[in-house]
Amino acid sequence: MSNREVYVKGITGNTKTIQILNHNPITVYDLKKLINGDEPYMIRLLHNSEELNDEQFMNQVEGDTFYYLMKLNKEVELLLEIKRMMNLGLNWSKDVELSQWSCIEIDEQTDSKFKVTKLFLNNNQLTGEIPKEIGKLTNLQYLCLDNNQLTGEIPKDIGKLTNLYLFEYDKDKLIQKK
Repeated sequence: MSNREVYVKGITGNTKTIQILNHNPITVYDLKKLINGDEPYMIRLLHNSEELNDEQFMNQVEGDTFYYLMKLNKEVELLLEIKRMMNLGLNWSKDVELSQWSCIEIDEQTDSKFKVTKLFLNNNQLTGEIPKEIGKLTNLQYLCLDNNQLTGEIPKDIGKLTNLYLFEYDKDKLIQKK
């Protein structure tokens, strides 16, 4: 088994060398995790001037030099990561204006980079754990996750949402804050 050495260069000039074992399949998303730890969704990884797909396996990509840049709209990237993690079948996409996304409401008047004030993911047949990334949506006031099959604990990050005053988690439980 041989190793593959890839060079990942940031637009600021810093370069990382990463060893990939050929017998260990690694996706583009895995490589993004190695580059940017807890926020791999904030990186756009480019090769031959094209953005790589997160599900693509690195052994399918020819070449050894990749470039990355940080994405500019953190809120959109957080929401897209939440969509990915929860396997949401919603219209959330970079090609759709945020104000047109289903299951959210935004405050167009705020000066903040974060405009989402309401997130309605109830009755979506969701399973698994609540993503901690929800706790980074700093202007969130309403979070509705009831009538799903979510498991695990409520992430501590959600407790840091200072504007959150209504959190519906399951049909038998209503947690209010403030």
